Amino acid sequence: MKSKNTRFILFLLLLVAIVTVLTIFVKNYLPHFVTPYWSLLILFFSIVNVIVYFLTMKVREKNDMNKFTNFYMGTTLVKLLVYIAVLLIYILLFPEDKKAFVITFLAYYLCFSFYETYILAKSKWELV
Repeated sequence: MKSKNTRFILFLLLLVAIVTVLTIFVKNYLPHFVTPYWSLLILFFSIVNVIVYFLTMKVREKNDMNKFTNFYMGTTLVKLLVYIAVLLIYILLFPEDKKAFVITFLAYYLCFSFYETYILAKSKWELV
C-alpha cells in the first residue's frame, strides 16, 4: 500500500510540474487567459486530490465495492459543490478577473479530475 501512496504523490507532483510549465507558457503568450492566482489554484486542486485519494483509499481497504463506489460518488458531489462555491465567491469578489479565473479554474479542474479518476479507477479494478 505504501508504494501505491508514494507513486500517487510522485505522479501528482509530476502533474503539478507539467501544469505549472504549461501555465507559464500560456501566461507568456495569452496572459488574459490566466488568472494572477493560478499558483493558488494548483495548490487548491492538489490538496483536494490528496484528501480525496487518501479518504477513498481508506474506504477501499474495506474491500466493499458498493461502499467504495458510493463514497467516491459522494466525494464527487461534495467537490463539485465546493468548486461551484469557490467560483461564485471569486466572481462576486473580483468581477474584473472572472474570465481568466474561470478559464484557469476549468483547465485545472479537467487536468486534476482526469488524474484522480484514472488513479481511483485503477485502484477500484484491483478490488475485483
